[in-house]
Amino acid sequence: MGIYLYKIIIALLTVFLTLPLSFAADDFDEFGDEEALEKLVKPKRNEVGVLRKVEKVNNGNKDNKVIVEPRNIIPVTSAGKMEMVPYRMRRKKWGQVWGVSYGLYNPSEYKIDQVPADFSEFYPVPSLGLLSIEATFKRNFDYLTMGIIGSAGYFKTESDVPGFGAELMIVPLKLGFIFELDTLWKEPWVVPYIHGGIYSTYYKEEGNFTTLEGTTLLAFYASGGLMFQIDWLDDSAAREGYQSSGIENTFVFIEANYMTNSLDEKDPGFAALYASAGMKVEF
Repeated sequence: MGIYLYKIIIALLTVFLTLPLSFAADDFDEFGDEEALEKLVKPKRNEVGVLRKVEKVNNGNKDNKVIVEPRNIIPVTSAGKMEMVPYRMRRKKWGQVWGVSYGLYNPSEYKIDQVPADFSEFYPVPSLGLLSIEATFKRNFDYLTMGIIGSAGYFKTESDVPGFGAELMIVPLKLGFIFELDTLWKEPWVVPYIHGGIYSTYYKEEGNFTTLEGTTLLAFYASGGLMFQIDWLDDSAAREGYQSSGIENTFVFIEANYMTNSLDEKDPGFAALYASAGMKVEF
């Protein structure tokens, strides 16, 4: 299984690193020439706004006013409709993403206090799936994004076997490297990504016949999914969030995950293949 997983990861990395060269976003037509737009936007990319002095003649007298033009937001119609410049041009070199998710995780290889019995015999239905919070710190390039991603999860289930009365809690901590293709279009409407790395699990099981607690040695994990931008649901709110809080994008996402067992064979098994979904906010 490990060899096949390694080959799959290498193949996905190859696709993710070469695909942007063929399909990177070039659709700047509604904003005009990309090079000209770059010259217009770049000087004020890291500023709150640009001050522009306006002289208005009123009854023969000049009224001097100062207008603050919003950062990275320009008029695109004669009526003055405002839109943000394309994502690849307005984003900074460094960024961060915070997210929450819920996963249909079920550690079927876990043994009850090392008793040779199936996990499902004692814990048929999880009382709480895997809830996770995650943070990504990334470097933005022209055609892709790379960064470090870390997450902490919480899983809890109780046995419904009469007389057993056990409860199992699992806290997996992950640290990995992530690749995102977030400039395929003018805006990151759909972003494919993969990430993988290492994880360790704190676990605790208590019951009438068992008490077990510890932390596993390192293990490996791999994930891949799609993020879907939802800023289009309210364009004006998205622009306001960008101007006031620096929120670049808001996403919902779906993801497939695989976790291996610990490198120490004496550790309980927490390997699983499961799906998850959640929300992310990029700054």
